[in-house]
Parts: sequence; structure tokens; C-alpha cells
Amino acid sequence: MNTAGEDTPDYTGFFERARLSPVLVNATVLVGVLAIYLTVGSLATILVSGTDFSGFASSGGLEFRITDENLQPIRLVQFLAQALILAVPVFFFVALHTGRRPLLSEENLSYLGLNSKASALEYIYPIVAVLVSHPLLSYAGDLQLILLDALFGNGDRLIEQQKIMEEFIGKLTLIRSPLEFIAVVGLVAVTPAICEELLFRGYIQKNFSRVLSPALTVVLTGLIFGFYHLNATETLPLCLLGIYISYLRRKSDALTVSMSVHFANNFFSVIGMFTAAHTEQFGLSPEIADSINSGTPDITSASAILSALLSLVLVSLATRMYKHEAEKRRGFQA
Repeated sequence: MNTAGEDTPDYTGFFERARLSPVLVNATVLVGVLAIYLTVGSLATILVSGTDFSGFASSGGLEFRITDENLQPIRLVQFLAQALILAVPVFFFVALHTGRRPLLSEENLSYLGLNSKASALEYIYPIVAVLVSHPLLSYAGDLQLILLDALFGNGDRLIEQQKIMEEFIGKLTLIRSPLEFIAVVGLVAVTPAICEELLFRGYIQKNFSRVLSPALTVVLTGLIFGFYHLNATETLPLCLLGIYISYLRRKSDALTVSMSVHFANNFFSVIGMFTAAHTEQFGLSPEIADSINSGTPDITSASAILSALLSLVLVSLATRMYKHEAEKRRGFQA
């Protein structure tokens, strides 16, 4: 047992016998997984998209497009990349700590927090919190853009990159039927909620918790989650969201809580993107439509400030109720 972190059983896997630091293991896993995900995922996406390589030598670049013909194969690649590169290896990594087989043994599931039970309110309160957090996270994203522009003078370039990314995501999440809605929710909400949470809150956070303080574990896991997405225009809000979900994992010890909140956040984003793409059908005024689709950062208007403050208050209230519920349950269990 390491006194710097939480109490843990005596594991007998290879990583433990070799006395490898959990922090070193985390760093190696994160770098390796990211390299494989970017390389294999990008190559597979390019291959299934039917990208024309004929002009690569002359122009020095590839013209990548999402069309009706390659949309479904690209979605399938995105799903498989997350499942096979982010999620499945986690169970093998865990076995290298615990020394337990099969991979879904009770001890391995416990390592990831998959066999911890939480009350219904421990799901409801943080889901409400993350739903009302979007004005606050949006404000944080705008603040980041303005600060980066002030420091490096690259605000226009970042906004342009953001528009390109939003255009790509918009095509990837195109919804034209109820069946396609289910497919998009599965790709954008269900898959990341399971795969990313297994890696970050299940494995990485567990390893950190063995040697670091609870506060440092939560913050470090959340920051890694945010930067891991490699989204220069959304790093700050992603880090804040990552820290919050890591806090939930710490308090409840149940990975399913983190998964549920992650799903709710992404599902709400899907609804938001669908609404933004169909403002006329939803009867939204031109002013509201322009506000939704505008990429211009706003941190000074009264509406932006008040909505962010109100969002912060509501998140704090919901989180306080969640904390009380989680501590009450775990106190009864102790």
C-alpha cells in the first residue's frame, strides 16, 4: 500500500512485480494509445473515404471529403477506432496490474470501478449539472479564444479551424431519419461515453489515485482528458468538463456515473447540433439562429456573463446535492 494514494489490494500482475510506477505506466499508455489512434484511425478513415491520391505528389496534400457514399464507412471506422484502440486494451492493461484472468474477473472490474453501485440520485444530480453547464463551458471556450488571440494573435486562424472542425462534425453527424439519429447518438454519445471513460476515469485515474492525492488525481486526469482531444479551440472547456467528471468518479467510485454524465453531455451536444442545422424547422427567429451559428466569441455582453454565472450557480447546487448523496451512500457502506 502506498501512503500517498488510496488503499489498494496487493496486485500480482507484471507491472506490479516489475515495480513500475503507475505514473510512468500512465504516461506510456497515453502516448502509445494516442499515437496508434491517430495513425491507424487517420489511415483507415482516408482509405475507406475513397480519397484520390493521384494529386498528392503535385499538390503535397490530400483532398478529403465526406460524401453520401463514404459517410457510413467513415462512421464505422470512427466507432471501431474508439472501441478497439481506446477501450479493449484497457482490460489487458488492468490484468497486467492485478494478475487476474479472465479479463472480466471481479478484481479487474473493481479496478476500473465497474462493479461499484450508485444510487439513482447519484446519476440524476450530475446529469442535470452537466446539462446546465453548457453556457458556462461555452463562455470558457470563448474566453480561451480571446486569450489566445491576445497572446499570440492567432484568433482568426483558430476560429477558422473551429469552423472547419464543426463542418466536419456536422457532416459526420448528419441526421436524415430516425435510424440515422440512433446511429449518430451511438457514435457521438454512447461510444465515447464507454470507451473514453474506460481509459481515462477507469484506468488512468485509478493508477494516479494509487500514488497521488485525491485532488491532484482529479485535476491531472481532467487536464489529460482535455488536452488528449487535440482541439485547440475547446481545450479549456474540455479540461473543465474532464475535471468535473473525474470528481464524480472520485466521489461515487462508480464508473457508470462518469459514463452516464459523459453520455448526457454528448447527447445534449447532438441535439444542439441538430437544432443549429434546422433552425427554421424549429421556428427559431433569425436573431437566435444567427446567435447559435455564430463563431464569434462573446465574453462581454450582459447575456453571456449572466448565463455563465447562472450556469455556475446551478452546477454548484446540483453538485452539492450529488456530493451529499454519494457521501451518504458510501458512509452507509463503510
